[in-house]
Amino acid sequence: MFAAIVGFYYLVCFICCVCACNFYSDHSRFNNCTREDGTLITGEDASKVYDKALYLLGIFHVIEWIRTTILLAVICVGANLLTIWYPSALSALFGIAVFIYAHVIYASDDSKACADAQKTRHDWLMVELIYFWTMFWIYQMPLLLIRFYKKEKLEEILNAETPEESD
Repeated sequence: MFAAIVGFYYLVCFICCVCACNFYSDHSRFNNCTREDGTLITGEDASKVYDKALYLLGIFHVIEWIRTTILLAVICVGANLLTIWYPSALSALFGIAVFIYAHVIYASDDSKACADAQKTRHDWLMVELIYFWTMFWIYQMPLLLIRFYKKEKLEEILNAETPEESD
């Protein structure tokens, strides 16, 4: 069951990697954006409105995808890779910083100006924010809590007899 849950997160991370790359280089990135005061954001400047946020989100998703691959190898194959996986949890701090930045960009005046001109990029950034508030915490926190258990307590939990085994 745990493998299925982690497998689902693996697919989500992979899809987010592909989508971040796709929307980073989307054809609409050079569309002119019009601010409320009527000034235009054109060319490279229009592209820059979402570029850095999408780029950083893509990096985060690649890191999470690799971490999830390691965790799946531990769960499904029994590979002893937790010594690599636990320190890589520091990437969650990077993820929090990236998502704070994504919130700032999404709420910015330039983002509002480009919402119609670069609709797919704007909408993807909203999907990323929804991901953050729904899935990021669900998949980061339980594993972090497990890390704070004493080794003896974890072994006791893992080796505890379930009702099915006692029958």
